[in-house]
Amino acid sequence: NGGKAPNEYDNFTAAVQAVTQSALSADALIQKNSENKARDILFGALADLGAKRSTLVDELSATVKSEVDGSLTEAAQNFAASRTLILTFASVAMIAGILGALLIVISITRGLNRAVVAARKVAQGDLNADTHATTRDEVGDLMRAMGEMTSALKGITATAEAIPRGDLTVTTKRRSDVDTLGIALE
Repeated sequence: NGGKAPNEYDNFTAAVQAVTQSALSADALIQKNSENKARDILFGALADLGAKRSTLVDELSATVKSEVDGSLTEAAQNFAASRTLILTFASVAMIAGILGALLIVISITRGLNRAVVAARKVAQGDLNADTHATTRDEVGDLMRAMGEMTSALKGITATAEAIPRGDLTVTTKRRSDVDTLGIALE
């Protein structure tokens, strides 16, 4: 991070070296039989260095804690921003999906309503119902099939209307083996 930690580490290292040097000096004096001098070094300068070492360790610990706290705060902010962004995109995608589904439902419903209206008109005998296909989907296929049905019914109706007028020369053509009306008019 380039913060205070490197400087405090250097200070700590220098203090450890000073303690080591004092310990070596004390050892040398002890070996020369100078216990009083050694005691002064151990309990004087060495005690001061120990206190300085404790202070440096506390400062280093505080600096590291401060940098860790800053990193945690930054991570929490990044997480909150990411969560907001994800929720926004998810909401937009959900709304787009709902709108797309709604448009599809409306399209299908309108086409099916046209087919129902045409089927009801044909059921009432109106063979001129609008069965024009306006789409190239399944609803369009349904409307084309209804148009074929009304055309076939118009042909049979023309034959059926000719017979009461006395025209018995009209013939019907079976559309299939299950065409009961066509078979009845033969």
